[in-house]
Amino acid sequence: MIGHTKVLGPLAVFADGFRTELERLGYTRSSREYKLAEVARLSAWLQTRGLGAGDICSARLQEFFVDLVARSGRAPTLVAMRPLLVWLRERGLCPGDPPSTSGPLDELMECYRHWMQTDRQLASRTRLRYEQGARLFLGGRARQGRGAAGVEGLREQDVAAFLLAEAARGFSTKTLQGRVAKLRSLLRFLYSQGMTATRLGEGVPPVPGWKDTGVPNPLAADEVQALLDSCDRSTASGKRDLAVLLLLARMGLRAAEVAELELDDFDWRAGELVVHGKGRRCDRMPLPAEVGEAVGTYLLEARPRAECRTAFLTLVAPPRPMQTTTIGQMVWRQCRIAGIEPVRAHRLRHVLATELLANGVRPPCPGAAPARPGHGGRLRQGGLPGATRAGPSLAGRAMSGGLKAALGEYLGLRRALGHKLAEHERQLVRFVARLDDAGIDYVTMADTLAFVLDPDLDPRTSVPAKRLMAVRGFTRYLSAIDARNEVPPAGVVCYRPSGRVPHLFSDDDVAAVVRAARACTPFAFRAETLTSLIVLLAVTGMRVGEALRLDCDDIDWNQALIRVRATKFGKGRDVAVSGSTLDALAAYKDGRDHKRPATTRLFVSLAGTPVLYRNFALTFRQAVRASGVGVEEPTCPRVHDLRHSFAVRTLLGWYRADLDVEALLPRLSTYLGHREPRFTYRYLTATPELLGHAAARLEATQVVIG
Repeated sequence: MIGHTKVLGPLAVFADGFRTELERLGYTRSSREYKLAEVARLSAWLQTRGLGAGDICSARLQEFFVDLVARSGRAPTLVAMRPLLVWLRERGLCPGDPPSTSGPLDELMECYRHWMQTDRQLASRTRLRYEQGARLFLGGRARQGRGAAGVEGLREQDVAAFLLAEAARGFSTKTLQGRVAKLRSLLRFLYSQGMTATRLGEGVPPVPGWKDTGVPNPLAADEVQALLDSCDRSTASGKRDLAVLLLLARMGLRAAEVAELELDDFDWRAGELVVHGKGRRCDRMPLPAEVGEAVGTYLLEARPRAECRTAFLTLVAPPRPMQTTTIGQMVWRQCRIAGIEPVRAHRLRHVLATELLANGVRPPCPGAAPARPGHGGRLRQGGLPGATRAGPSLAGRAMSGGLKAALGEYLGLRRALGHKLAEHERQLVRFVARLDDAGIDYVTMADTLAFVLDPDLDPRTSVPAKRLMAVRGFTRYLSAIDARNEVPPAGVVCYRPSGRVPHLFSDDDVAAVVRAARACTPFAFRAETLTSLIVLLAVTGMRVGEALRLDCDDIDWNQALIRVRATKFGKGRDVAVSGSTLDALAAYKDGRDHKRPATTRLFVSLAGTPVLYRNFALTFRQAVRASGVGVEEPTCPRVHDLRHSFAVRTLLGWYRADLDVEALLPRLSTYLGHREPRFTYRYLTATPELLGHAAARLEATQVVIG
């Protein structure tokens, strides 16, 4: 015997060979002996039943586990015994498990995998996730007796019931979005194979949500360095973790990109690294000396010996490629070791991007997003496309309960997924009532046009476009129930804002409006509330709704920051304010606290309730008229013009200081809470002076290029 564990019975002759195999796989001495102890118990169990090595299979091991639990209360798992099974089968010492019988659902999933790979060209990980979602949906239906594969009698009501049940489980927005994406893919596959009569996938509503809605906790450069210094360079795990952390923090790679790196991706002679990114992109990046040295040290001194070409492997035998979740857990663990607040791997990418912007590195110019491969959309050359019909005509298949009941189900489903739909509900109630009065139980293109292009509506307003948007969503849902419903195309009505020129408030204008507000308000506290709001909007550029929703706890008095929450597109952010603004807010808060309001909102009314937008907007207009500001203009200046004025003043200050406005514009976009920097570019056309500065910069650039 090579080790001290003694194996008796039918597996005794294989003990030394299996111990050598475990050593080759990288198991430590103690782990090898622990595995041999499990083999010894299995061998004794086989001997008592007159069985040999040739009788070992997964089912036999399950019997062994049951007996072992009954005797000792614990037993190894099938995964723990897999090295022994694989080693015996490679040498022909025991047969493989009999092939599992595949049922109708398994056969359907095989076709679904082939469709995703050939027709949709989805990545392997995406195919795996979509198949798991399909098995969750269809497997539940099969257990309810809806056919062996769960497809029998599939209707839109079943899809809605599944989504409502998933939404009731309290999943996050991202999880619900994933559920919807998986379900749509499955339903489109079923329709393409003729298993459903209508396009059920078209009736699945989206889940609202925007990216980067929260304000990430900042991670300072010294904290990043502390994270790197926390790696123990004398151990194999420390060398590996340091290399991974440097790839994340110094090169800004995603955790998935690090996990997918292979040995051939490192070009050591050229000092470059090939990164396989999102969207099947493949980029060559320069490899910094610090990163290359750490990776090289890991590969030469700490990487386990393995046939796998993946660069970063687990250190627990047998060595396997590190997964994205493993890297994220490693970063979290190292943060605790370094004594800093734990973060995930992607935060290091944010830190690098912030540092690059702070050092003047320009982001890509805003513009249209590149087309995604495989998603051509509906392309046409001139003319208006016809109404989209989903599936073959099913004449006579009326909806149970009528349009009114379908509208209730539609609104209930979308609200369960997170939509508000206040305006949509108002328009759709009118639309359904109109159809019910006419005795119509399905929607045609003519019905939609008659409602959207109602002659009683002012075509210059946004109401026709809002009606079209509401009806389109509803008819997509209806088309999955009854194919007679026609989905109108998106281009029937186009609404373009009138381009109203905003009034640009000067400092004197703001002071005049504040004086008029105090004069026209008989109550001192109400005057303080009104003037504090006006000044806050003028000096921060916040939206009026954001200011009205501020809570007292949203102000960081020590850091002179206002945390904006529950804002447009969910873009929470921190707004820095000056000391004088902070003093003014503190003075107002003292007066507010004397009222002892029942709400936590910062700005309150005389009754101690939150200030309503319509009341504030009305009082603001009265103060503007009383001050004489904008009296020469055709329309009265709006409260939102304070936001425009702040943005324009900021841009003018940068131009006059001869700063790089193009590099600074993303900062202004973030400060204002815009979804993308391109929405901030429109402020460049707000005044002739700004236009002149922008034209001069463009002309100078053209001269340099020429």
